[in-house]
Amino acid sequence: MTNSPTKAGKSLPATVFKENFPFVELALKLLNKESILQYQAEERTLITFRLATARYRIKDLLDNMHLDTIAPVAKIEQLKKELNEYMQTNAYEKCKSMGDVVKMHMNQTLRTNLKLVKRNVGKRKR
Repeated sequence: MTNSPTKAGKSLPATVFKENFPFVELALKLLNKESILQYQAEERTLITFRLATARYRIKDLLDNMHLDTIAPVAKIEQLKKELNEYMQTNAYEKCKSMGDVVKMHMNQTLRTNLKLVKRNVGKRKR
C-alpha cells in the first residue's frame, strides 16, 4: 500500500495497492464520493450476510490461516502497521499471523454490520 500521485496529479489514499491504481483512478473519475460510500456500505452488508451464512466454514478457514505460514513475517508486520495507522487503532498489534490480521480486519470493518445481523438473526428465531 502506498500513497502515490495519479496521472491527474491527485494523490491516492494510502490504502490503495499499486496494482489497483487503474481501477481506483477510474472509480474516482466516474463516481462521486456519495456513490462510492453507498457502494462500500452495500458491499459490507453483502459480505456480512455471506459471513453469517458460512460462519463455520469461514471459522475453519481462519483457524487454518492462523496456524499456517501464508506470508513472510516482514509483510505481516508491514500490513499490521499500515492497518493500525489507517484504522487509527492498535488492535492489529496482537496479530501473530496473516490469518489473525484477516480476522481482525474483518471484525474492524464489518463490526457495525455484524451487530445488525446478530440482532436480526435473533428476531427471526422468536
